[in-house]
Amino acid sequence: PFSAGDWRFGEPEVVQFRDVPSQGLHIGSAYSIDVELAGPGALGLRYLLFDPVEGAIVASGEANSAGGGSFTLNLGEDITSGLQAGLYHLYLAGYSDAVSRTTERRLDLEASTTAPPRPDATIEGHNGRMEALATAVAEATAEAAGGSAEEDDAEESGGGCGRGDMTEVTYALAGLALVGLVLRRRLGSV
Repeated sequence: PFSAGDWRFGEPEVVQFRDVPSQGLHIGSAYSIDVELAGPGALGLRYLLFDPVEGAIVASGEANSAGGGSFTLNLGEDITSGLQAGLYHLYLAGYSDAVSRTTERRLDLEASTTAPPRPDATIEGHNGRMEALATAVAEATAEAAGGSAEEDDAEESGGGCGRGDMTEVTYALAGLALVGLVLRRRLGSV
């Protein structure tokens, strides 16, 4: 009595993360980010801050709703003052009363005492860091190809190595290593 597509009703709607900024934690200072969700029904956002070194949950709870799918996650100074310098995982779970599936996102947060968090850094972009990596790769490629690596640095004002952030140094070194491997492969095949 039924054909092959009679019980196929399509994919269910899911809760989606629209915007999730990522910034480092400054030990001893309050931490706050704004997260936007999209989906059917009444939306909610839960969080869990996890210390992978100790294997312990540092904090968990419900983010404050600002209405319209916007949420604010706040960690007070009482929580951040107990952190050690290093990497922490912030798990976000978006949910709705209209669908049974939750949507999760993990942010890797670097806790440090050296500089306050940069609000302009995002998961997708890493703004100045990626620009600095692209510049370093272009300079290394030009030098390896025998050309000059002189570029106008007046346009570049963000990012770069040497500000005390080990993540930026890691990006630059990884980029240079990748360029070296590509050049070695190209020169080896010629």
